[in-house]
Amino acid sequence: MTRFIFLSLTLAFGACTTPTNPKPPTTATSCDGEEVGDATRDGDSDDDGICDEEDACPGHDDTLDTDGDGAPDDCDPCPADPYDDSDDDGVCDSDDICDGFDDAVDGDGDGAPDGCDACPLDDPDDTDGDGVCDSDDICNGFDDALDGDGDGAPDDCDPCPLDSADDSDGDGVCDTDDRCAGADDSADRDVDGIPDACDACPDDPDLATFNWVTWDPIVANTQVATGTVGGIDITYSSSATIQTTSSLIGHSNFPADQGVPDVDPTIQNVDITTNTVSFAQPVSDPLFVFSSVGNAGTPVPVVFDRPIVLEFELGVSNVTATSFDGTEGFAVVRVPGVHTDITFDYTVAEFYANFVFGFGGTMADTDGDAVPDVCDPCPLDIDDDSDGDGVCDTDDTCPADPLCI
Repeated sequence: MTRFIFLSLTLAFGACTTPTNPKPPTTATSCDGEEVGDATRDGDSDDDGICDEEDACPGHDDTLDTDGDGAPDDCDPCPADPYDDSDDDGVCDSDDICDGFDDAVDGDGDGAPDGCDACPLDDPDDTDGDGVCDSDDICNGFDDALDGDGDGAPDDCDPCPLDSADDSDGDGVCDTDDRCAGADDSADRDVDGIPDACDACPDDPDLATFNWVTWDPIVANTQVATGTVGGIDITYSSSATIQTTSSLIGHSNFPADQGVPDVDPTIQNVDITTNTVSFAQPVSDPLFVFSSVGNAGTPVPVVFDRPIVLEFELGVSNVTATSFDGTEGFAVVRVPGVHTDITFDYTVAEFYANFVFGFGGTMADTDGDAVPDVCDPCPLDIDDDSDGDGVCDTDDTCPADPLCI
């Protein structure tokens, strides 16, 4: 019994003593393969956990790689770009002004690389904002796209913006304003406003290719008016009281080269009427201008007492040898031949229409004397007034005797 207790005490006392063979301290392996006793890694000078010999970015933390391209941020020229500088222009993709092109190539020095510069030769690019680079701009300061006549010259730099051929006869007058197409408008010997090449009588200021009536003062409540056309007296009579307007309605509809007058007074018609124009001497191919005859809802037939030819028509229908219908119609009517009087009728009443009388537009020479009828004092006489008594031979009872008329 006493022996058992002694052994137990001996074992309990032995657990508190220092062992005779202590365990070595914990060790770590260095980057050079040798053990170090303080657990410090030898050979990783930047302490990023990567041995120096395997370190991608010595002196910096290899584990920091924002763009995930395998290059540590501190050794990555473009730490925010996985492809760095994909167009090889020396500029990181995230800073690239012109992706896919060389940012350093900027021919006009405007800060926009040529590859992304709409106008690589221009600084500034398009100053007038018309979508055309300044170096290619046809009309600087204006819109190149505005070209009304389609001639390639923008309207604001086109001397004749309504004419594709501009001034085709080179006389300094745009074709749309040309009085005498194909000839020089400035050549006008008799200063009558009609260029010589289009003036049947270039030396007579009172006669031209187109001669239009000038009315004497028109008396109120009258059915007769008088005037002159190219120096020839005319008389107009109507079956109704004559009315007038201060201008020719729709004047701009007529061809400019015919010189149709827009004057006060201009004869007006409202009623169903019969109208006669008489000339003091025979005239060749007289002209009648009708303006704003009828309308779409009320066609107005105008009927002549002899054959007619329409030299110009707009808004006209049902044309026959002696008549036409106006549906807001504009017409220049020629009555072929030599005449001293002509009659025409308005057959339907309307709000109103205008008409003008004249002659010209042709170079007819009835008597064959090489003087056009329009400026021939005796258009029916080849010798005109052979006895010099002031009376044309066809009207002279004694054509060979100046004392006998």
